[in-house]
Amino acid sequence: MKKLHFTLLLLSILFCRISYAQVSMEVVAAGLRGPIGIELDSAGNLWIAESGSGQNDGAISVIWADGTQERVIENLPSTLDTILMETLGPDRIQHFNDRYFGVIMSGGIPEVGGSILVFERDSITQGGTPLSLNHAANSFNMEKRVLSLGFAESHGFSFVHDGSDMYIADAAADALLHRDGLTGVINIFATFPKIPNPLPFGPPVSDAVPTRIIKNPTGGFYVSQLTGFPFLDGASKVYAVDPQGQLSVVDSGLTLITDLALAPDGDGLIALQFANFRGDSMPPYVIGSAILQQLHSDGSRDTIAAGFGPSAGMAVADVNTFYVSNLFFGTVIKISLTTTAAESINKNNQSSLKVFPNPVDETLNLSWNQPKAGEVNLRIITVDGKTVAEQKLGWFNSGPQLMSLDRSKLGVEKIANQVLVVGLISDSMVYSSMIVLEK
Repeated sequence: MKKLHFTLLLLSILFCRISYAQVSMEVVAAGLRGPIGIELDSAGNLWIAESGSGQNDGAISVIWADGTQERVIENLPSTLDTILMETLGPDRIQHFNDRYFGVIMSGGIPEVGGSILVFERDSITQGGTPLSLNHAANSFNMEKRVLSLGFAESHGFSFVHDGSDMYIADAAADALLHRDGLTGVINIFATFPKIPNPLPFGPPVSDAVPTRIIKNPTGGFYVSQLTGFPFLDGASKVYAVDPQGQLSVVDSGLTLITDLALAPDGDGLIALQFANFRGDSMPPYVIGSAILQQLHSDGSRDTIAAGFGPSAGMAVADVNTFYVSNLFFGTVIKISLTTTAAESINKNNQSSLKVFPNPVDETLNLSWNQPKAGEVNLRIITVDGKTVAEQKLGWFNSGPQLMSLDRSKLGVEKIANQVLVVGLISDSMVYSSMIVLEK
């Protein structure tokens, strides 16, 4: 597993379980095309990188501080890797400063693959005309340089802007890159060791797959890692990298970490576990197994939130407020901790979606509990994340719901003997359920 959509196989946020606080969950962005990296700016606007659907429809969206959702850059390159069945497009949006921001493009895309596209912040205004690739003020290509150094592939996934220099986590090269701000030359700054595979199958070692790099306030950087196949529980680490590129382990025994941030209370780090991997399950990335946790400076660890995801991107607003992206159902969820009392679950989000009969013949009967009144949208996807049907279901009051849908009107009448996932999305929930379509 090298190209870093990590074959993100599923799915939606079902419910949330907290070790020390009650949680409320709210869908703050929907209708997104493969959202991965997300970032809050200094004004409280939430920026979202949409990888697209493989039809040159990558995008950058913003949820403005007033709650308005808007695409501000459209028609960015987005292609489908037909071998790995992964969508390659914009992975992450990060601000250099108040004047410029960068969009990291997946490796393997013609012309701009493995590049950071630079846009001027002032060129984007709320309610203005969306920009396109042609509006980029500059671009830095990493992939060509990394391949020239003898690496088989390159996939920059995050960066740190340090003065005029840049440090980039390359998830495919298992390395940190350094780009000199004066010369533009890119060199290898640090490499990450492969991980021994103790299982009797798979390769003898797994790839390190560094994901998020952030600044260490005392000097150097922190870097999280995902780890490659067989995606072992407990194999991921968080590293400290000093200014000379030397590695030391900050925390270990973690699983599939895709995002990292400084803890807002000043005590250590916040780490996002994408999911647990189980090769004998369907999907293999277990639904509801993402974890948001605090890695304390003294080496202890607390779970902030669990039971959601899989989730690839995170933004931290304050000690009680977090955002996570949901790749295949196209949402961003706001997680708010509302009390420090020992509560186990937000009961409004406990009930999941039921679809019957299952296997499905001609009619899909949907049963769910609507936490609060609102619009509900339906999305049906394959287990590898491809959307096969979407439909607006309308407005629903709070409480138990029952709805029947004609399979032929959803456009899935020709799909037979295939496992799919049905998702319902509103501003108060994302529910999902697996189904099998009969002939």
